[in-house]
Amino acid sequence: MAAQIIRLRRLDAKVRPALRRLLEAYVLFPLFAAMLLVLAWTAVIHLVTVEHAVARGSAAELSRELADTYEAQLVRDLVAIDQALKTVKYVYETRGSVRLSELQDQGLLPFAIVFKVAVTDSDGRLRDATRVQAPATVLDQPYFTVQRDRTNDSPAPFVSGVTRNATTGVPEIIFSRRLKNAAGEFAGIVMLSVSPGYFTNSYDHSRMGNEGVLALLGTDGVMRAEQVGDRSSWGAILSTTAMRVAEESSDLSDLPGVQPWDHGVRRYTNLRQLQGFPLIAIVGLAQEEQLAPFRSHRRAYVLWASLGSVALVLLAAALSRSSWQLTVSRRRARRAQQTYYAASEASLDAFFVLRSELDASGNVIGFVVQDTNRRGFDLSGLPRDGLIGCSLDLAFPRSRNDGMLDEFASVARTGVVEEHEWVHERPHASSIWLHRQVVRVEDGVVVMMRDISSRKHAEVRRADQNRVLEMIATSTPLPEVLSSMIQLLESQITGAVCAALLCDDDGRHFKLGAAPSLPERYGKQIRGSLIGPDAGPSGRAVHWRRPVYVPDVTQDAHLSVQMQSCGVHGYGACWAQPILSHDGCALGVLTMFVRHSHEPTSDEGQAIAMATRISGIAIERSQAEQRIRHMANHDALTGLPNRTLLADRLNQVLLHAQRYQRGVTVVFIDLDNFKLINDSLGHRAGDNLLKIVAERMVRCVRRTDTVVRLGGDEFVVVLFDQAQEGVGITQTIEKIRDAIREPVKLNDQNFQVTCSMGLASYPNDGLDADTLLMNADAAMYRAKEMGRNNYQLYTSEINIKVHEKLRLQEQLRHALANEEFRLVYQPQVDLQTEKIFGVEALLRWDHPTEGLVSPTTFIPLAEETGLIVSIGDWVLHTACRQNKAWQDAGMAPMTISVNVSARQFLQKDWVGRVAHALAVCGLDAQYLELELTESLIMQDLDGAIAIMTQLQAMGVRLSIDDFGTGYSSLSALKHFPIVRLKIDQSFVRELPDGEDNRAIARAVISLGRQLNLKVIAEGVETEKQLNFLRDNDCHEIQGYHYSKPVTPRELEQLLREPFAWPAQGGV
Repeated sequence: MAAQIIRLRRLDAKVRPALRRLLEAYVLFPLFAAMLLVLAWTAVIHLVTVEHAVARGSAAELSRELADTYEAQLVRDLVAIDQALKTVKYVYETRGSVRLSELQDQGLLPFAIVFKVAVTDSDGRLRDATRVQAPATVLDQPYFTVQRDRTNDSPAPFVSGVTRNATTGVPEIIFSRRLKNAAGEFAGIVMLSVSPGYFTNSYDHSRMGNEGVLALLGTDGVMRAEQVGDRSSWGAILSTTAMRVAEESSDLSDLPGVQPWDHGVRRYTNLRQLQGFPLIAIVGLAQEEQLAPFRSHRRAYVLWASLGSVALVLLAAALSRSSWQLTVSRRRARRAQQTYYAASEASLDAFFVLRSELDASGNVIGFVVQDTNRRGFDLSGLPRDGLIGCSLDLAFPRSRNDGMLDEFASVARTGVVEEHEWVHERPHASSIWLHRQVVRVEDGVVVMMRDISSRKHAEVRRADQNRVLEMIATSTPLPEVLSSMIQLLESQITGAVCAALLCDDDGRHFKLGAAPSLPERYGKQIRGSLIGPDAGPSGRAVHWRRPVYVPDVTQDAHLSVQMQSCGVHGYGACWAQPILSHDGCALGVLTMFVRHSHEPTSDEGQAIAMATRISGIAIERSQAEQRIRHMANHDALTGLPNRTLLADRLNQVLLHAQRYQRGVTVVFIDLDNFKLINDSLGHRAGDNLLKIVAERMVRCVRRTDTVVRLGGDEFVVVLFDQAQEGVGITQTIEKIRDAIREPVKLNDQNFQVTCSMGLASYPNDGLDADTLLMNADAAMYRAKEMGRNNYQLYTSEINIKVHEKLRLQEQLRHALANEEFRLVYQPQVDLQTEKIFGVEALLRWDHPTEGLVSPTTFIPLAEETGLIVSIGDWVLHTACRQNKAWQDAGMAPMTISVNVSARQFLQKDWVGRVAHALAVCGLDAQYLELELTESLIMQDLDGAIAIMTQLQAMGVRLSIDDFGTGYSSLSALKHFPIVRLKIDQSFVRELPDGEDNRAIARAVISLGRQLNLKVIAEGVETEKQLNFLRDNDCHEIQGYHYSKPVTPRELEQLLREPFAWPAQGGV
């Protein structure tokens, strides 16, 4: 009961002042005026709303009425047009012919002034017309072709789009029907043309205004006629979406809108589908014009209502102002007093009103506290009775020593506002940070004080956190960073010690990260402890990835025993907070032991959360640095050490070998035919092969040995701590060879890979890392030369061969400049005509001291060194120049074939180089044929086809050289823009005896014939080979049976003499 009485009194205290304010005159005048305004404007709005609805309904009704009228008119006109077409059709099909002039005279056709009727035959030629402007033929016109292609008559006539008459240029719409002869076959069409304006001449400006629309739209989206005011148009094409709107909407007039044919004008639109015709009638009334009278009335209503409202507001304002001025003076004094009390008592700041004490000279010698608020008692630490009326020295005992009194006196004297922060020692309480602002008032100063202890403590924490983050940024070791983070956390939680535990590599055990305040025994006991749902708080927190709090360790017997065994005594609670990565993975845990039994408070929880976030950053940064160091020294694909780490490891093992008189063997390994697998099966299969081989090699060696991937398919194995006699090396090498040779499954197929290996041993084959690697590499190349799939020990003879290769490479660099190269030409013969149709340009190197160097010797060297590009350019220019010279000499034009290397073909400007050679030499592109190998094309199939297409567009011919030796895709072969396949001489050499070679040759010839390609066999040396090829429809050959490669002069002689086969097969 007493509580209800208190609530009623409070309500009465709130209601009475509000009622008093409402009853004052300055409030009543505006309220009365507002009521009048509401009534007046409500009436105006209602009137406007009613008139608006009436105007909109009238516009919609008018639109529907006009649409119905327009629909009826169009139906009449279209039926009359179709009736005229049907009349002509009937007369023609009844009599077999028709004269339009007779029908015109009989009144069976519409007026010739408006309508033009014509009849064509089945070939589209005009047979008769009511006007002479008809075209002579309509064979390619849609209104003819549609009727011609129909098998039966259509119920509706064909309606064309708007076209311009070829003779008069006048736009017209053509209606047509199909004519049949006595046999029921198509005999022509009857067509009627009319101006588009005929269908919109009923536009009524008095009812539709200047922005109304009258239109005839075809169901095909073509606007046949459109009239907007005085503007006529036709032929516009509407989108599929617009047509869907037109076909699905028959009545759009209730709500105005902007349709696709409205050109941005909002209209009340009605559409009518014309029955029996592929046409839609459209009538639209512009909203702006139809609602214009309503808007005029509305403006008048609003104007008069506004004038009355302004007059009423001015009167009410004048009366209210005079009343307000009487009330303001009464409130001013009362509000000042209320403001002071409300501001001072409710504020979080302390207010001290201090009165100045002056000496005889007028100088401030002290201050007395006249008044303060509740917050002032809390900050000063004194009771109200002891604070009010006391001097500043009693309220703040250190005021004369810390500059407070001097600051207050300066403000009282100068009026300049002062601010300061300081630490205040409260009586019988802790010290706090305060901020003060001093303002001069009459007879003294007012001091506003605020407690800033939280901000100062936060600044200290931020500084400590920034210091930890700076340690992370400067790559300080992780244990030091975690120790600093733990010390910061311990400073924020009273009576707590903390440990950072990290997840081990297996993710199932802990290792100690840092525990600066815990005994060493704790670190030893915790190392290797389990992570899981049945583990302690730390293990459960990581497993569940959420905090685990044990507020009272005495309730957890297992935890109490564990703490005792670790030397952690006197703590009542244990908290475990998981450390998570940015993607939510558990990195470790922060475990805290707290003196008093409780769960973390809000502030403690925030401190722990910040510590775990920073610890997570530090751990992730450390792991990232470890990964970067690993990536810098290891191969990304296989995970093996790379070339950088090889140098370090090899130098270390060599130092060990020198010190302890041990041996070291460096094994250089290269996979045989890896490029073939990589090109044919794809790079993913090649990468899988490399990873499998790497794993097998690692399993074959000891943990002290090192397996390195140099790049590509090259590996190095360093066999460490061997006896200097090399005993046991062979067994290890054979073990590696056998492991590599085991079948590998790639793309669901089993492949067997072999390797070539070169060995160099310390100290016999080199005393430093570079020498051992170089010699092992040389031995590996020797193994390649010996047929692959073997290993070779380094010998001095191998080094001699390497130096010989280097010497030949250096001489090759100068051969082009010294004009040591020349071309010879081998004729290509057509067996059907027994004529030379082309030649192949072959490169020869006349060495100044060693004589003729075999192409099989220097071409691979040129490929390896990149000299093949410049040499290939010389060959291309020389061959083109020679072919042009033969033509200028009067010889019959023939094709010259030039071999293209992979290095040349992969040059970005290769097509430009070919074009430049042809332009400089003046040779027509059709007389140049470029021979490409299958393996070259398959290196980059899409890129190769693009380049070949560009060359073909220039007119250059392309052929596949050595066909059958590569691994091209037969499905891709049909897309190659080539003209010829060349059967490799390795298949021709054994013909006709070798069964496999016979099958391959026949297959290539058949494949070429199926793809409409010419097939040429190279290396034909015997009559038997020639007969076999001729019998199997291979009509082009090249080889010693007819002629060896010859000089230009010798070739000219062959061309000038009558064709004859050599008696003994060869010249």
